[in-house]
Amino acid sequence: MSTLGEGLLGEGLLGGEGGGDPEPAAAAPDVALDYAGDRFLAAISGPHEVAVRAVLLDGGDGTDLPTVVDGSVTLDANAATRGRCDLSIADDGTLGWIPTDSDSDLGPYSKEIRIERGVRYADGTTELVPLGVFRIENTGIDDSGAELAIALSGQDRSARIIDAKFEEPYQIAAGTNYATAILTTIQAT
Repeated sequence: MSTLGEGLLGEGLLGGEGGGDPEPAAAAPDVALDYAGDRFLAAISGPHEVAVRAVLLDGGDGTDLPTVVDGSVTLDANAATRGRCDLSIADDGTLGWIPTDSDSDLGPYSKEIRIERGVRYADGTTELVPLGVFRIENTGIDDSGAELAIALSGQDRSARIIDAKFEEPYQIAAGTNYATAILTTIQAT
């Protein structure tokens, strides 16, 4: 099992190497596209400023969520649901992200979040690595500090497949083309 932050990417979703608490990442002017390049690999092997981006997906391009203050992504190849996330985002109550019902943007089962983590360089550019797309499963509000924090947890898209089990036997006629059978089966769920 691999938790984001072990090995290649540093400690936790926001943690970098080099000690101290990192500042939450803000939007950077440029996003470089070759995140597997030598510059990126050199940066993550030593002290670096961590950049995190969480995007709410609802069928379109997506909407950036407010500052991510804490979180983790766990990837486990042996689990039924391969990826899980826990995320805490800042909201002072005026941003409109606090869910008020299950149909709210951050309400459980309503939308998905794409999480990316990477490096912010001294020149202001940022390189981000996609960690996955996660369906929001649980939402909570933490009002114990100076700011409100919205706690989100989610599972990757494999949870949809697990949830979409057939409720009765499903048969495919003998001699059906394999591609047609697969497409028909997917569309039936």
